Amino acid sequence: MICVGGVDVNGNLWQGSSVGDNNGRLFPPMLPRNSPNEKPEVVAPGHKVPVIMPGDKWGLSSGTSAATVYVTGAIAILFDKNPDLLGSGTEMLDNLKQWISESSKKRSGQDSHDNHYGYGMLQIEDLISASEA
Repeated sequence: MICVGGVDVNGNLWQGSSVGDNNGRLFPPMLPRNSPNEKPEVVAPGHKVPVIMPGDKWGLSSGTSAATVYVTGAIAILFDKNPDLLGSGTEMLDNLKQWISESSKKRSGQDSHDNHYGYGMLQIEDLISASEA
């Protein structure tokens, strides 16, 4: 699983975006999250995203579900370009998360994971390049 946050057209956190609680707690029990599994892991457009509506029409949608489509599409492009990366088990997911953390564009002043912006904004070409390194 990859946790995706949403940003608006200016790269600002969308008001309904999921944010991180990465320190853990006693109740309800939650272990601290460690890199690269901190929440969110990456952000993508999630406000007023063009989508296909019933009747072959276009509309705008907002939400982390819309942002997740960008991330899913990027991962599909990555594996289509490099099907040998698919592998099996958790190793593939661990590698994918590492590539996302390395290739995402951090916000100005951000140097590591951020509880609001994750490792930064998804960058498809950089994600593919990270996987080929």
